[in-house]
Amino acid sequence: MLVACFLFRDIAIVCESARLLHLRHEPFIVAMDELVVAVSEAASHCGIRANMSVTATRSLCSSLIILPYDRAAYVRAMESVWDLLAVESSTVEPVSPESCFVQMEGRDILERTQQLVSAVSDRIGIAVHVGLANTKLVAHQAALQSKPGKLLAIRLGDEPYMLTNVPLHALGKLDRKQLQRLERLGVKTLGDLSRLPPQELQRQFKQMSWLMQRLAHGEDGERVRRLWPPRSIGFTFGFGDEAIDLGSISHALAECSDHIACSLARRVEYCRALKLVARFAGDTWATQEERLKHPLHTSKTIYRAGLRLFERMTHGRPWKEPATELTLTASDLSVGSAIQLSLLDGNAFEHELPHEHLCRLEEALSHIRSRFGSEAITPLKLRCEARRIDLWRTPLVRRRHERVHVEVDQRGMPVRFWRGSRAESASPMEINVRDIWKETAWFWGENATAYLVESAGDGLYEIHHRKAAWFIAGISD
Repeated sequence: MLVACFLFRDIAIVCESARLLHLRHEPFIVAMDELVVAVSEAASHCGIRANMSVTATRSLCSSLIILPYDRAAYVRAMESVWDLLAVESSTVEPVSPESCFVQMEGRDILERTQQLVSAVSDRIGIAVHVGLANTKLVAHQAALQSKPGKLLAIRLGDEPYMLTNVPLHALGKLDRKQLQRLERLGVKTLGDLSRLPPQELQRQFKQMSWLMQRLAHGEDGERVRRLWPPRSIGFTFGFGDEAIDLGSISHALAECSDHIACSLARRVEYCRALKLVARFAGDTWATQEERLKHPLHTSKTIYRAGLRLFERMTHGRPWKEPATELTLTASDLSVGSAIQLSLLDGNAFEHELPHEHLCRLEEALSHIRSRFGSEAITPLKLRCEARRIDLWRTPLVRRRHERVHVEVDQRGMPVRFWRGSRAESASPMEINVRDIWKETAWFWGENATAYLVESAGDGLYEIHHRKAAWFIAGISD
């Protein structure tokens, strides 16, 4: 039995480029918690790398576009890849959209893993880094050092050589005080740790010395967990006649809820996620899913959640086509109840517990971004603070470098513009010019005419005119 680690470093860039077509040739990054997670090819030419601070990237590229990390969208994009991995192995552990562990068993593991790498690369169209070893720690480090599309296999006994230059802080197994004590001993990498005498390690760290010795030889003691496909309970209700009223839909949801509640009662489990799939006449489909605030297990609560998903699917209005089939699926099953989850958060001063607040916030952000685009809501920390000279104009602005088509009047003033090509947007955006000034990008730059314009619904735009080309330089709500 061996462990394969798959790394998809550019999945965030691919997802954002697919849904925001104007970003394909622009420098942009995906950031989370003030750190860069993924870098586009154009941004990498400016010297921007992953794990850099967002503040440092702005000094390297003035036209850099910063996008928030949308984990829910990237997970949906990776589900088909995880399904492909689950065909080859019954033990698949997705850690994040960028990394996944697979337990490989049987004969010809090297050949089968290499074929799996080729199939995954063809499926998503990006380079995949894969490492194969006896433990998750060594497999992950092998994947980090592997070439794109090529499998790097570590033989049994070669683990210490593979881990010689791995920093201890990159493992995430030791706390800050332990790292500081090791640094005072001159130990900064796993290679230094393996050369430290066992007696000295035992004297300094007592019980932790055994764990450190195992880490130096690549033994982390972690097994690959079976997390994909997720355990779920589903029920499909088919209408004999097409359902055109809410009463028929309510009856179908009640039947599905009763079936799911009975299955949960037999297993003594709770569900924390629901998914509703509706099939309409004309072979059209609609899907809505929700991460629940509280774990559910009764028929009434599951029914109310399913009815809420259907109303969200139809936006509370009569649907255009009659429904022919409904499928309700409960997932993320476990034995913990809502009371047990509440014990994890000791918070007597808030009306809502921290984990409940975060779940509701993530659910709301994912729903808004799925309906109105990834830029509908952006964290405040991703907006750059204006220079002191610009505070009179836009205190907070999202810096961009997006080319647009602009129509001007007889005086040369912009009156309307199109984002993307004119074929993609039938209705132009009407604008009113509020201010105009000249800008020069220091010594090497070119003169540009800047316009501060106001639109009807999107707020303020800063549009630059340079060499017969028009660009959006910033957006302020």
